[in-house]
Amino acid sequence: MLVITADQEGSRHGVDRVPEALDVLEGVPVLLPFVRTVGDELQGVPEDAAAALEACLRLVRLGGWSIGVGVGPGRLASTAPESAGEAFVRARAAVERAKGRTVPLPLAIEAAPSGGGVGPDADVAGTAGVAGTAGARGRAERGSAEGLAGREVPTGPAGAAAVEPLVHLLAAVVAARSDTAWRVLDLLATGTTGVEVARELAISPQAVSKHRRAALWDTEQAARPVVARLLAALDGR
Repeated sequence: MLVITADQEGSRHGVDRVPEALDVLEGVPVLLPFVRTVGDELQGVPEDAAAALEACLRLVRLGGWSIGVGVGPGRLASTAPESAGEAFVRARAAVERAKGRTVPLPLAIEAAPSGGGVGPDADVAGTAGVAGTAGARGRAERGSAEGLAGREVPTGPAGAAAVEPLVHLLAAVVAARSDTAWRVLDLLATGTTGVEVARELAISPQAVSKHRRAALWDTEQAARPVVARLLAALDGR
């Protein structure tokens, strides 16, 4: 199970942005919807790892939030704040770490021990195995890419340490985009063609292509399912 807890940054000196964040998260598939917990904090239980990644990147785009992702077992009640279990404890630890200076972006992932890795015959093998293994804190980089691909994908805390920087990379790409780039990408995401986007925004097709390339939109779309599979593998139960 994955749980997301997010805390508004600098809320004592600004407006309450929880309603805005809840609007942004509307439509993310969930087991339990995102709701306000206490004060300027919100929490929810995404349906799966892809939904958790989507929620994180939406909050990153909105800006002004410290985000914690907890992975582990849990007991669901009628709402996320009423629920309990290791995933909720880990989400609390993650958001607290995200508020500090130990991560380059205010987003952290904590996973409960799971008792083993995921075998390389799973769908997370290949390049996903390379990314997860090479990114682990404290793990030596030995052998070729082919050798790394054959190893187990780490789960639990070691896996969280491996996946977190990959999520940071996606988050950094999202956070760096301009408002103009987002206007282009939001239209492209609906299936609108580049020519139609250019006509809608009164810009040239070349400008649409330039924004698409500079925003690394195609790279993000290709990387998302790989990172989501690694995130899902953290809970090796």
